[in-house]
Amino acid sequence: MGCIDRPAGLHSPSLVNLAVDAIRKRILSGELEPGERLIEERLTRHLDISRPPLREALRLLENEGLIVTLNHPGMSGDSVLWEGWSHVIEHL
Repeated sequence: MGCIDRPAGLHSPSLVNLAVDAIRKRILSGELEPGERLIEERLTRHLDISRPPLREALRLLENEGLIVTLNHPGMSGDSVLWEGWSHVIEHL
């Protein structure tokens, strides 16, 4: 399992920051394919965190332009996608 390393100490990063870093690393390494749907349940298991910090991490990554959240009528929840480098390059 790919649990987040949680450093101990007074100034350890938050779970949100650790999740952002872990997901960003998976995107930049190519582990996540462009257009791949990011499924919260899988990410929470992979990162060993609950949904609230994961959702905040996804929101931050969306603000960075690394992922896009699509709301489809008739579907439960949003689809979160890593769209690929063409999307990132457009925003540089």
